[in-house]
Amino acid sequence: MHGGPSRFPPALTSALVAPVGALRIGVCEKSPAGGPAAEREQIDALHRTADALADLGHHVELVQPGYPNVSASFSIQVAAGVAEEADRAEHPEFLEPRTRELAGIGHRLHRFAGWAERQGIEAGAKFNEEYFGAHDLLLTPTTPTPAVPIGQLSGAGLVSALRKATPLAAFTSIWNVLGNPAAAVPAGFSEDGLPLSVQLVGPLGGEPRLVQVAAQLEQVQPWAQSRPEIS
Repeated sequence: MHGGPSRFPPALTSALVAPVGALRIGVCEKSPAGGPAAEREQIDALHRTADALADLGHHVELVQPGYPNVSASFSIQVAAGVAEEADRAEHPEFLEPRTRELAGIGHRLHRFAGWAERQGIEAGAKFNEEYFGAHDLLLTPTTPTPAVPIGQLSGAGLVSALRKATPLAAFTSIWNVLGNPAAAVPAGFSEDGLPLSVQLVGPLGGEPRLVQVAAQLEQVQPWAQSRPEIS
């Protein structure tokens, strides 16, 4: 609501200019979903960013968090969410076949959506107590690979599309279930000139701190003036 109180103390815009004290930041290479390991360029970008955070005065250490298995909760929530959005489509006849197929699955699984949400909340409370009780932030890769060529899912059926897309979301999907805020921060470029990224994850309600640290990284690892070559 315009003019109403901020959801966060402080507001996100204020966080951009607020001083940041030394934070406890854990760095983890492994996939929360047990998927494929991140490729070398992603890992190199991760550790370059960890070094930059240490140079900024933060206490940085390698960690191995006890990630919960939320694959069932995530799959049910995604399918149910697609079904809800498909029902709202003004022109459902334009939906791709695999979207309609996933929506059909979501309708059948809708009765489990409440269970999936409760499982995520419970798992999130446990993870936040265990990990963020001792750390302020978590640093991970954002994806296991640099950007993939456009059109990877064009014409693919549902099973084929899920098989290709699921590993790419292995580092990010867990936070959709647990409810933790996360920020994908640019972290240089691959040997092919593609942008690389790392992910900062905060505790519940930790958006202001994420904004602060992301702004710090942008100052020491600037990227906004970079432009891709256009063939």
